[in-house]
Amino acid sequence: MPKGLSKSEIMRLVASQCDSFTQKFLAANSDKFADLTSPHVEDAEQKLEWHDSYLKFVAQAELMMQSVALQWGVAAPKAFEEEFVEAAMESNALDGFLSLTDYKSFIAKMYEHMHQGAEKDAKQTEDMMSPIPHRSQKTQNRLAELDKRLAELEVERTALLVERRSLIGCGGESSATTSLKSQIERQRWKADVGND
Repeated sequence: MPKGLSKSEIMRLVASQCDSFTQKFLAANSDKFADLTSPHVEDAEQKLEWHDSYLKFVAQAELMMQSVALQWGVAAPKAFEEEFVEAAMESNALDGFLSLTDYKSFIAKMYEHMHQGAEKDAKQTEDMMSPIPHRSQKTQNRLAELDKRLAELEVERTALLVERRSLIGCGGESSATTSLKSQIERQRWKADVGND
């Protein structure tokens, strides 16, 4: 974990990057959901392009989670530091993002996006990128600029990687998001039964 930042601060930063990624993905793909009439999968016939968009989201979210976790030094490939998992368990900050790897949750989130307005989403996406606290305002501003640009590049990078994997016949299975969800659930279970 980076020095000088608490596990809670890192959790907040990772969660804000995940939320920003989600908002950008929803905005970029919302045109496919123009006739989505309900947040509930059971209420309408599902379109193939909706499911395709969901699969695209899951693949990109997987790569984004791996990259962000490695960027913040809270994961080795397919494993997350115990302190990070504890922070995730305590804060619930990643629950919303991780839940979107379930199709029903993804459709509900897309419906919410479609009915709250694109202007609100654009502003919300900007606000989500939490600044890294630093003593120097100049340094903090530069870090914010770098993080914004890195987030933009990461979205493009994950889309390209997903397309590349598809072209070479390597869809890849979700491991980082599944692993993190599993580790968080295990920690919560241990906390509930007093076995920590």
